[in-house]
Amino acid sequence: MAAPSTCTLHNLTGKFRTNKQLSDSSDPLLAIQGINWAIRKAMGAVPIVINIKACPPENGVDVIEAENVIGGGIHKAKERRLLNWDVVERTDANFGRLRVQNGWSALSDIKDKFLTAGLQKEHSQDSVIMIKVENLDHAWTQEQTWGFEEIDGIRRYVRKIVVTKEGKRETARLVFDYELA
Repeated sequence: MAAPSTCTLHNLTGKFRTNKQLSDSSDPLLAIQGINWAIRKAMGAVPIVINIKACPPENGVDVIEAENVIGGGIHKAKERRLLNWDVVERTDANFGRLRVQNGWSALSDIKDKFLTAGLQKEHSQDSVIMIKVENLDHAWTQEQTWGFEEIDGIRRYVRKIVVTKEGKRETARLVFDYELA
């Protein structure tokens, strides 16, 4: 289902399910990040549903909360992102120690064209949500943009991801269908 026009990055609230037919495989990304083959195959076989909620700003900083549900509830992970570019270190059960930054970025300021290709400008703004991750245990980096694209005439929520490690680079575009809650 198309994302409604009322759902924007500045009011990103809804239930989104991966569209496996339109999305790239995330297997190459997970492989470079050190996730073992069995887990990668299991993750590739089941849908991912993301329940996203834009929260009221805190001290002028936009806040997004998300719950990622894999395989109908086999695995759930909650995230709380402050879009202020502060560096936050945390430990993830699958990826290890991470240094994460979340914020708004103008499309024109993002050098990697894969991360911006096809993303729609919202109203008069050309900013997207950007996430930067540095893995402190396995020395990979990830850049990710969140936005909307028109795909086959339908407005869809997308995440574009680039992972690099030791000169190797993998990319994926994840496309999501909007679902009524």
